[in-house]
Amino acid sequence: FVARHGHASTFISQDGFLVQVVRPGADEKAPSHGVNVRYTFEDVAPTARATGDMPLAGRLNYLIGADSSRWITDVPTFARVTVHGVHAGTAVTFHESDGRLEYDIELAPGADPDSMVVRCDGADRLEIDSTGALVAWTDLGPIRQEPPRTCCVSPDGTRRAVASRFRLIDAKHFGFDVPDRNPLHGLVIDPTVVFGGSL
Repeated sequence: FVARHGHASTFISQDGFLVQVVRPGADEKAPSHGVNVRYTFEDVAPTARATGDMPLAGRLNYLIGADSSRWITDVPTFARVTVHGVHAGTAVTFHESDGRLEYDIELAPGADPDSMVVRCDGADRLEIDSTGALVAWTDLGPIRQEPPRTCCVSPDGTRRAVASRFRLIDAKHFGFDVPDRNPLHGLVIDPTVVFGGSL
């Protein structure tokens, strides 16, 4: 699955997502420059699968090159993509909000948020800034994830906001801390990916 955001694209698979950012050249003759940053969910179950949810009316056609046998037509589009079974009791749903990519980590009661560890490849460095955002620095500037908004989901479906934060494990890995999590309730952790203004 692919999501487009101006000069950036996000490629979603069952084990994570890749952010590709391209800066066009100054003119038609100047080469463009791009970066790829890959976020991989660690220890994904082999049965994990990605599906498109909430089909949209639009269809896409990719008519690239002169050989019509290689054209791809009538490609369906979706408002959301969900990766089911990332870990036991854990799904990840990708969607757009205000032109920005969000991914909701949805944990069933009893599922451990500590098991959600993400590896970041392709960035110069990872850091958590003074606002609590996770920043992947690249040659083209920052790819920023806003501090996650997190809520507990009670058995009757009631949602209650709880504190959470990114946890930097090492130079390439991060996770999430939810200190007040009730293991009898579900949990939704909702980071937002922002492409820096200099991209």
